[in-house]
Amino acid sequence: MPERFDTAIRLVEHAFVQLENDAKQGRYAPPRTKFAGSVARLLGREDIARRCAKLLGDTPDTVFWNGILTNIALPEAVPPQMRSIPSLAELEEAFPTYSESRVVAYIRQCAETERHLALALERRYEEAFDQARTDLQVEEIALAQAVLGDMEAAVDSAVSQVSSGDRRFGVFLVLTVELFRRGRVAEAHRQLAALDSGHLNVWSAGQLALGIADRQPWQGYPYPDW
Repeated sequence: MPERFDTAIRLVEHAFVQLENDAKQGRYAPPRTKFAGSVARLLGREDIARRCAKLLGDTPDTVFWNGILTNIALPEAVPPQMRSIPSLAELEEAFPTYSESRVVAYIRQCAETERHLALALERRYEEAFDQARTDLQVEEIALAQAVLGDMEAAVDSAVSQVSSGDRRFGVFLVLTVELFRRGRVAEAHRQLAALDSGHLNVWSAGQLALGIADRQPWQGYPYPDW
């Protein structure tokens, strides 16, 4: 675990450097900054969490409302909680310790109404892909393969079945987490290097850090929410 933890910390540091460099050029990203600070706090890097909080404090009020479409009057001042990092207790609840049984149970729940996932759970992958009608469904099958430990099949599916570059990246991100979890460190580092060469952003670096550190990286893992 120490080597894995060091890798997770490096990813957090990578994310913060991106944020700090952007801020120096007047480009602020409050949601990403809050997320990076949250991951740092969970992983015990309170120094980075504090620096993220400072970045949030330095962010102009107007930036917090960029892209928001609403017919409700926005407050003149940004609420303090938007400029702070959640408490450790809140973060422990939001990103619990990874539980393989919980993740597989979630896949089984999804499979109750999704035939392609039910087939994937039975490792009837060829039939599962025949049932897939969207790029998302194809990605979900490959993600199930990764979580079930069929790594080579997941890689092959990502390359030969998943047509969208963004969705292929999602498969390789989860695959990297699952390789680290299973102690297949050399393979995990190769996958991580491939992801890094594709320019990890703050979100993906933070999610990887959480997964590598044995946290559930997001609600609904391993499936994407888009």
